Amino acid sequence: MHMSRVLLGGLLLAASAVRAQSTLAFGTSAEDSVSPGRVRVFLVHTEGPAALHLHLQQPHLDIQLEVHGPDGALLGKTANFLSGTDPLALTVLVQQPGPVRVEVSLDDPKAKAGRFRIQLGAASTPVAADRLRLEAQQLLDEAEQITSDSDKAKYDRALEAYRLAADRSAQAGDHLERAVALTHRGVLLNHISRLPEARSTLEEALQAWQASGDKGGESGCLDELGLVITTVGEPREALALLERALRLRREVGPLPYAEGSIVNSMAIALGNLGDFAGARDRYTQALELAREAGDPFAEAMSLKNRALIYDDLGEYERALRDFRQAQTAFHQMGKARGEGTAAFSVGEVLIKMKRPEEAWLALEHALSLLEKAGYARFVGLTYNSMGVLRLEARRFDEATALFLQAIARSESVGDRQWATFEQMNLATVSVKRGRPEEAVVPLAETCARMHKLGYRPNEATCLTELARAEIALERWEPARGHLLEALRLTEEIRQGLRGPSTRASFSALEHERYELLGGVLLALHARQPGKGWDAAAFEVSETARARSLLEVLTDARVDVRPGVPADLLAAEKDLDSRTEAARHALVGVLGRAHTSEEADAVEHQLEGLREERERLDARMRASSAGYAALAPARPLSVEEIRAQVLDDTTVLVEYLVGEKESYVWAVSRSTIHSAVIAGRERIERAVAAVYRQWSNPGAVDDAAGPAGDLSRQVLGPVAGTLRGATRLVIVADGALQQIPFGALPMPGTRRALLEQRTVVNSPSASVLGVVRQAPRRGQGSPQLAVLAEPLLARGASPPATEAAEDSGLRALGPLPGARVEATRIAAQFPAGEVFAAFGPAANRATAMGPEVARARIVHFATHALLDVRRPELSGIVLSGPSASGAPEDDFLSLADITGLHLSAELVVLSACRTALGKEVRGEGLVSLTRGFMSGGAPRVVASLWKVPDGATARLMTEFYHLLLEQHLAPAEALRAAQRVVRRERRYSAPNAWAGWVLQGDWEPLAAR
Repeated sequence: MHMSRVLLGGLLLAASAVRAQSTLAFGTSAEDSVSPGRVRVFLVHTEGPAALHLHLQQPHLDIQLEVHGPDGALLGKTANFLSGTDPLALTVLVQQPGPVRVEVSLDDPKAKAGRFRIQLGAASTPVAADRLRLEAQQLLDEAEQITSDSDKAKYDRALEAYRLAADRSAQAGDHLERAVALTHRGVLLNHISRLPEARSTLEEALQAWQASGDKGGESGCLDELGLVITTVGEPREALALLERALRLRREVGPLPYAEGSIVNSMAIALGNLGDFAGARDRYTQALELAREAGDPFAEAMSLKNRALIYDDLGEYERALRDFRQAQTAFHQMGKARGEGTAAFSVGEVLIKMKRPEEAWLALEHALSLLEKAGYARFVGLTYNSMGVLRLEARRFDEATALFLQAIARSESVGDRQWATFEQMNLATVSVKRGRPEEAVVPLAETCARMHKLGYRPNEATCLTELARAEIALERWEPARGHLLEALRLTEEIRQGLRGPSTRASFSALEHERYELLGGVLLALHARQPGKGWDAAAFEVSETARARSLLEVLTDARVDVRPGVPADLLAAEKDLDSRTEAARHALVGVLGRAHTSEEADAVEHQLEGLREERERLDARMRASSAGYAALAPARPLSVEEIRAQVLDDTTVLVEYLVGEKESYVWAVSRSTIHSAVIAGRERIERAVAAVYRQWSNPGAVDDAAGPAGDLSRQVLGPVAGTLRGATRLVIVADGALQQIPFGALPMPGTRRALLEQRTVVNSPSASVLGVVRQAPRRGQGSPQLAVLAEPLLARGASPPATEAAEDSGLRALGPLPGARVEATRIAAQFPAGEVFAAFGPAANRATAMGPEVARARIVHFATHALLDVRRPELSGIVLSGPSASGAPEDDFLSLADITGLHLSAELVVLSACRTALGKEVRGEGLVSLTRGFMSGGAPRVVASLWKVPDGATARLMTEFYHLLLEQHLAPAEALRAAQRVVRRERRYSAPNAWAGWVLQGDWEPLAAR
């Protein structure tokens, strides 16, 4: 709700304005419309002294109401200068008989048109109450003049004028005008962050609205009150009020601006409760309503607020883009307060993106804007964020001073939630200074206060900081308890999130808690061996990884489409159409020279469609009885992994890479061995050295170099457990996902692991368990579907750069070896059991068609695009325009792949770098390999770097020979093929053979 103001004088409308007039009788009302340049005139006939009581209902218009006496003199005027939805009230006293002109118009030639309803009270002669009403209107005019001018020096006077206006209205018996004055007083109190007074004033205003019978006004007051109550740290109570507000608003009738304001306030409350999915959906709804209402300010506010949810979920790039867009919009509107809050949010997200210099500049800019706007609450928040930057720079005294300033500001405005958070930050200074004993009690007290406030994300953060203090004091049991409670809260929040991408982003944000708990449990294991702490730590590691993939694979067991309501199917059809158009746009951008901004724009559009798809899928699943009966996905325990995944000759080697130290477990059917290894930075350096060497065509297969060093670091501590195994399952983490472990030497030897052992990769052990339980969708006919050597319309372009950052089709040249490779492979299968698509036929429609969906083995011999920054732009390159010149898709995107419903037992990606992707902490690599597993494939063969055509054709031919003629399992066939190729002099370099890995199940293909 915003404020209107009453004026007793003003300029007359220009004579050129179009005037339409009709008669308005006492005790009646009229509805009409108004547009720029048009004045709607109502004539009221008086027979002597009279009091005219006018009420104008309007849906958020820049509208004004003025009354002229029989002699043409201006008797009174009111206007909706702040564009609210309040009814405008105007009382005027007429002293002489004759026609009185009531004029309704827009006060801005650019204002939007709209409808209104005007009501004239019953005929009456002036009485004492009318004098009180006039006095109240003058006071309201004074207060709103100060408010609209943002004259901060006079805010106290405005508050007093609002109070007096409410008193005079009460004395006159005018409940509506009293409600307006009290509401506007409460809004101003909230504006200047005097929250307890704002709450009590708005509660008083609510009673006045109820007495007036104006449900629209009551709804708006509930909206303002809910916002204040959320801010003081009671979001559950606020949400109940806001639900009332929305019901009332809808009873009154559709009004996008007012409904959007309520929905936006509900989103804020949901966000404070940790319901990020609900908050994001509400913000999206508010954004749509703001656009429908044509309100740029509400649109910018909703955009900024929704970006806060992306920030909370760890989607920093998207949050930063929307914050900056909102900041620009506020600046263009001259809204310093909105611009300041957006600039503050830009600084916040830059801190999380580890860009401290840019963050500091953004926060300094925000501070100047917020100080100018007098927004004390956000001034305190900005001091807090500046304190965080100084704390990370180990400038402890400056950090302490900034946190104290922040606390003082937050406490002065009654913002308990943020004052408590800032007190937590102040306590962490002692931990960073090496004095954790000073922080334990303050942090424990702060966590207790956060629990009472009910904001789960902040409580989980505080418990994590308390655990850090206990870890620094080597008090492992209390640290374990705090982390378990923090993770319980984290899991509660995660379960409320809809869609795998949202849950993946959130898991990445909270992953460090799992790392800390794993370290605490292993510290307990070192002190209490034999108590099962090492197994508990391993189970924490399993819980921390590939959860979204695990959930996707579990959900795929149920077909939710039977029984889906028709409206959801129609929405799906519409979404498919819009997604198809976006994919055509994607091909157009990637097929020509393009800027990073153009690629970003395409990705953002695809992200939005993906989110819409996930929301729609969630609604479809909610309507499915089969899905309701499906047990939720959960990570397996050690004993379940031993029973469902491992056999007597297989050892699982799992890593959890942490900042300061990392952890490795070697799990067999009967034993578990754990060790602490180097932290993230040291592992990344070692991996980079090996990757540089092995991906270089001229490199020597030398186990004594970087590969030997890495092997000693990551395999050495568990080497004893590996010696009796014939198969290793590697669940890597962090940079270790870029390394083919089979090519590493066994610690203490110069022999590669694959010489004596089969090595396979998996996102997690639990994923393997689900993959094995998944029913195959078909009978596997044809045996092979192969798509190779697509016709690239852009083949004459410059040679491929093949850089990981490249996301363009222009740079891709022909693949002359691909057809040879595919032909040799196809020749090994029985006649009639091969579906082959070469050249123009190797297109997206084919890849998504029934032959590929039914095939037992699917093989792609083509280019792949990898964009580690924008996974949505990664995919398989297929044929472009047909011979007729008609446009066709030439790109099988990661989203396409994830949506496939494959019967295949094996997918082979004979393309460069198909095993790589964007790393999402706690989820692994968002790669094409992972996409095909989501699409139904239990095992995928892919490469970690660019492999020469000749070496690829040789290895693949040998692989299929071993698979089909010797009936080896795919993992064993790959290992044997690599050993054969490695021994051939021309292909002996690791670049030619080592980069191929199998991810997924190592069991043989099902017998036919």
